[in-house]
Amino acid sequence: NGKTISDLYITGSANVGLIAYADGATIKNLTLADGASEITGNECVGSIVGSANNVNIQNNTSSITIAAKGESVGYGGIVGCYYSAGSGNYAVTNNTYTGTIESTGLPSSDTFHNIGGIVGQANPSESTVINIDDNVYSGAINGTGVNSNSYAGGIVGQINANGEAVTTVSSNANSGNITNIHEASAGMVGGVNMNNDTSVYIDNNNLA
Repeated sequence: NGKTISDLYITGSANVGLIAYADGATIKNLTLADGASEITGNECVGSIVGSANNVNIQNNTSSITIAAKGESVGYGGIVGCYYSAGSGNYAVTNNTYTGTIESTGLPSSDTFHNIGGIVGQANPSESTVINIDDNVYSGAINGTGVNSNSYAGGIVGQINANGEAVTTVSSNANSGNITNIHEASAGMVGGVNMNNDTSVYIDNNNLA
């Protein structure tokens, strides 16, 4: 808690970040300064945590560059892939990302990236509640090289909801840039997939 980390280089394949994978934890009050820093990976790449399951992620700040070079999903300024299962309530709140996500992809028709200024891809399931609230994105997302299956959002790239999960996206702010995304891009959430029993609430308290 309360630590600042700079000059950080991380390269990997899946689950790439300062914390590669977290389960049932609380991650808070970390600052990642850009400097000469870069995180590069193929799947589930985030500056604070690559892949998170049933985790609270609060009050973190990052300006680190993220280079997304794979043929798969989940590139986020704070967390690459977020999963939830069971019946708990979890929060991704009060985080700030001011860096750059470069999604170059590979020369393949199968390349698809979900890119978010805070969360790359959220995957809530069962009876969980995820609150993605009060976050700030003011960086840059560049999707050069990816194909038409790519989604980007200032806060969340894509939400894939299952079971009876509830996801809220509220009181976030996006003043960043999103360029060269070929399927869909939006100020808050790039895309949503959900079944009849899930709920996704994106309210008008968000600013973009």
